[in-house]
Amino acid sequence: MAAATRPPGVPEELSESSDGETIPNLSTRNGNLNPSGSTITPNEGLEETERSRGHDHEPDPHYPDEVALRRAILDRCRSLEYVSFRDILDQEGAWFDFEVQSRVTLARMRNAMRSARMQNYPELPRSLRNLTRVLNDDQFRVITQTEDGTDNLYGGSVTATDGSHHIMFVSQRMLNYLKISRILHGDGTRKVIPLGANANFLAQQVHLKLVYVILTTWDYHVIPLAWVLMESQTNAAYDAVCQLLRRLVGDDIIVERIITDFEPAQRNGWINNFDTTVQGCLWHLVRAYVDEAKELNLGWWMRNVDEYRRLIRLAGTLPLLPRRLMRRGLILLTQEAMREGPAFYGRVRPFLRYLNQRWVSDPIRAQWMCVYRSVHRTNNAAESHNKTMKLLMGTHPNIYSFINVLIRLERCAFRDCQALENGRRVSNGRKACAVTNDNRLRRLQNDLNNPRGHQDEAIWNYMRRASAVMRNVFNEAVYH
Repeated sequence: MAAATRPPGVPEELSESSDGETIPNLSTRNGNLNPSGSTITPNEGLEETERSRGHDHEPDPHYPDEVALRRAILDRCRSLEYVSFRDILDQEGAWFDFEVQSRVTLARMRNAMRSARMQNYPELPRSLRNLTRVLNDDQFRVITQTEDGTDNLYGGSVTATDGSHHIMFVSQRMLNYLKISRILHGDGTRKVIPLGANANFLAQQVHLKLVYVILTTWDYHVIPLAWVLMESQTNAAYDAVCQLLRRLVGDDIIVERIITDFEPAQRNGWINNFDTTVQGCLWHLVRAYVDEAKELNLGWWMRNVDEYRRLIRLAGTLPLLPRRLMRRGLILLTQEAMREGPAFYGRVRPFLRYLNQRWVSDPIRAQWMCVYRSVHRTNNAAESHNKTMKLLMGTHPNIYSFINVLIRLERCAFRDCQALENGRRVSNGRKACAVTNDNRLRRLQNDLNNPRGHQDEAIWNYMRRASAVMRNVFNEAVYH
């Protein structure tokens, strides 16, 4: 069969496809396919339309050196040296012209450097114990190295008496800030639990339960301090984690209050290892009230009848009372229900019994639920940080990607602490409504402590006025 004849005007770079269409000959550059600079597309047989012309600019004299510098930097990252990215960039760049160094910056190279370093990480661990062995290996200390190379994020591992294993990520410099924090927040999230080999972090019998976060606030700015991968949420598990934290900080700690949700094992862990007060979250408590009311068949009445909605919202103000006045506040709430009539009282009586037996009459829970004069009435700071982690990590990230994000969060937290120490502002101010609510509660508390009439009148007036502060949280729980 005779060879096909190339039509006049078609350059040698173009070949012919099986259907007669002329296509460009592709060459490779850096392993990628690239068409030649000039492409001609046929139109009706021999008619061609020129789409572009060959590059006519002078070659970049610095491009080969730029490629060489990038290659040298990435090779250093693959070696798993315990050196920061900044130091690698400076050391390798010292061999090249300043023009080349100005093109290869840390901002442009950071993601590629992370990817190159991760190429030589060990295979994904199948258990937290396997991950502990990796992190304790000096060869892989670089996995938890802080971005500036001056600290390490691996705080330690601990096995609880129930056999569960836990790993804490905290740098020494953030431990120093933890020691001087008077208020800490603790909360867990399951949305960013990391995955290991075969998209299953633990292929054996035990499953990773949650990522537990310890943080504080500074000028109402969230400062994450430590993260813990936990296999269990038992009393023994939280006790082991708090013991590990206690060993890391020693006795040189001044924490006065821990804000958590209403998880008994978590509370017990803090109480058993730290001389501090554990406070619950008002937001979680109000939702618990509403959920219990729904379980007691009050859901329809709350949504559609003002009197029921008002009474249950008033119940949400009990934690805003001083602990010594909570029982009196519940008595006044019960009297108000009785004034609404037998039918009304009959429906809400189980809910009032729940408030009394579950919360107000329980000495531990009564202290736990009290947020009177507390600077932070909720654990929203922890919820905010959980959302930030979810945004940066996605759902169930690779374990090494998970650690990389923690390293970034630690860098940002340390930078923010440095700025705050120097009196700089690192975030927007609080919302006007939050400031207004705080000021309003403060005035109501002053009136409660200095009543103008009978104390019962002062308590009831305080509860009625303070219930306005609960309106948004309450409505969200009722209608969603």
